[in-house]
Amino acid sequence: MAWQMAYSDEGIMNKCLEILEKDDHLKADYRALWRKLFLDGIFKVQCEQIHYWVIDALDECQNEADIIMLLIRTAEVSSVHILTTSRNKFESRQKLGDSRVRVLSEGILQEDSKSDIMMYVEANVDDLPAVGEDGKQSIAYQIVEKSNGCFLWASIVVQELRNVYTSTDQQKILDEIPTDMNELYARILNTMSKAPYGKELAKAIIIWTVCSIRPLKIPELHAALQLDLKTSIDSLEKSIRSYCGQLIYIDTNEQIQMTHLTARQFLLDINTKSEFAVNEKDGHRRLLLSILHFFNNEMVKSTRRRRSSGNNTSKEGPTLMAYASESLSEHIAHVSSMDRDVLLCLAKFFKSPNVLHWIKHIAEHSDQQRLVETGKALGTFLQDSTDQTLTNAKDVELLTCWGTDLVRLVMQFGKPLEVYPDSIFNLIPPFCPSETALRKQFGSSIRNINVRGLRAETWDDCLATVVDASEQYSSLACTNTQFAVGCFSGKISLFKQMTCQRITQLQHDEPVRLLIFGEVKNILVSAGSKRICIWGLKTKEQLSVFQTPQQCMAIALDDQDRYLLAALKNHRLLIWDLENEGPPEAIDWTQGLEAMTIRLYRRPTTAAFGVDSNLLAVIYKGQDILLWSLANDELVALYSRETGISAESLGKPYGSSGVRCLVFGNASTAHLLACAYTDGELVLFDTSVSEIKKRIVAFAHILACSADGYMLATADPAGTIQPFNLETLQLIYRINSVEPGI
Repeated sequence: MAWQMAYSDEGIMNKCLEILEKDDHLKADYRALWRKLFLDGIFKVQCEQIHYWVIDALDECQNEADIIMLLIRTAEVSSVHILTTSRNKFESRQKLGDSRVRVLSEGILQEDSKSDIMMYVEANVDDLPAVGEDGKQSIAYQIVEKSNGCFLWASIVVQELRNVYTSTDQQKILDEIPTDMNELYARILNTMSKAPYGKELAKAIIIWTVCSIRPLKIPELHAALQLDLKTSIDSLEKSIRSYCGQLIYIDTNEQIQMTHLTARQFLLDINTKSEFAVNEKDGHRRLLLSILHFFNNEMVKSTRRRRSSGNNTSKEGPTLMAYASESLSEHIAHVSSMDRDVLLCLAKFFKSPNVLHWIKHIAEHSDQQRLVETGKALGTFLQDSTDQTLTNAKDVELLTCWGTDLVRLVMQFGKPLEVYPDSIFNLIPPFCPSETALRKQFGSSIRNINVRGLRAETWDDCLATVVDASEQYSSLACTNTQFAVGCFSGKISLFKQMTCQRITQLQHDEPVRLLIFGEVKNILVSAGSKRICIWGLKTKEQLSVFQTPQQCMAIALDDQDRYLLAALKNHRLLIWDLENEGPPEAIDWTQGLEAMTIRLYRRPTTAAFGVDSNLLAVIYKGQDILLWSLANDELVALYSRETGISAESLGKPYGSSGVRCLVFGNASTAHLLACAYTDGELVLFDTSVSEIKKRIVAFAHILACSADGYMLATADPAGTIQPFNLETLQLIYRINSVEPGI
């Protein structure tokens, strides 16, 4: 869609080129891509013409509900007009909420499609053999009536009619062909089963097309099939059209595609009784074994050919190299862990130097995230392989080591790998711990450098270390792709999440006490004692600066990052509308309290926003926890560590230890509030029922909650980090830091 808009609008083309020049990480998930390319890019361009989007079969999208919300957002912020089709009914009240977008939903009846199908049939009926002028209208009428409004059915019938040459056979097809799509697919498979030859090739084509992680191009599938079937294949295009033409086709980009999503679903259905039906696990196993055979045999030949020709720096690898390298992790994830053949082939690959060539290819041509995903897939594959440990104990141990090594390789050596992919051969292995697979297998080559003094035998808990001896760190924030570190000097450093490579530096001009990333917009918010800055991460420039009369205790973004919320030490909640310039809305959260003297004699010590639950929690020294409603601008409750909700008024010290820090849950745990007290107790409140859910001793000085709301992390002054299950406060792990001061 972006390309089509850019092709017809020079302003959009320039904006897309500008984004590509400044941001080379557009291979993110669809939400990040949507934000970077559309919300922060294309939709900001003043277009001279109206753009129309036509999106067919929205119901075939894996996240239809999410896409609908993105389309509604598109209509809100741009002049784009959108037409979609879907088999699912659109419930406007549920989907739109408070949006002012006008959506017209029309049902397409079977009768509505018949006229369109008639036009299609009439356009193709002249190409049918043995059809005279008298028979054209009869055939067209029968096809339309039996189609039941299904275009796919009509197109398949027309395709079958092209293969017969008498009017008798044509009528036989029209009489016998089923109108139900599943019955039609079954008939197609039954016809394929009766073919005198080509069935093995047809089965292989279907399995590779159904189970590949992306559509394969003709040369890729040709190489894969020859490797799989161990035979030469002439004219793959003709083979596809002859053997599988009603299920599989070649698109305009020379990619192999299923004719329809329903065809793939039918082939994968366990109730499909046909020799061409596909068992998904068996299919992925077949593809994986072929890929491993390529890595263990064909890649060696290719490497030798490149060396003998002296073309060591060529980026032209074997035809199958790109797909094999990128798909390895996903195919491993789909096979059974009890499969001995897969275990042996994986072990053979990871024992050989070919694994280094694979790592180099990923570092040079793909995303290092593939290495991490493969490491995790190996770990999952080996979880239930206890039956293999007696007969293949060494192979299991080897793959277990590699499962860890691949993840740590990217974390600790991602930057040199990106800059110089060949470093994997002789430079990186000597620096790995002595008991790692990388060091054992490839760290002692005569071409390697000799590293002395490394005491570590295995990888420790620390994934990576960022050191700046001249700085003292004061704040931290992270997303799935990057993290930011704030310093007392005012410097903010941005790093890649996966490789810990520094992206850029920003300057806040005062100690950076708080940092948060935008969830929808590509922004970073930094707060100090006197000012709050909004940074555009695409341009790496300061977008806005807001002066604050008092120090910020907590900041948050709400309503798809439109509003910035800040809780200040002067008992005020400030709310800025980032889309409209103007002074912030100021709200006094002490209003309505009996003990108004608190404003004269006490200052709040800390606060926390629960945006998902529309709550603000504020702490005063020696007081209960004050909960304020962000939605209704009113006091919700006072929480006591002894009983939960308290009837006491704020202002009366209860004499016990106060709250040191607190944090709300996220997503499904947004109703939970974790509070750490100065005497070491950690109390979990359930704000939905105003009760205490759990209490433990943790001595936490810092609290943080994961984005999915599952995990609560605590840190103490000694540097110990403890992740807990947030809902149960069950300890998951304990990390002993090298030095204190988290």
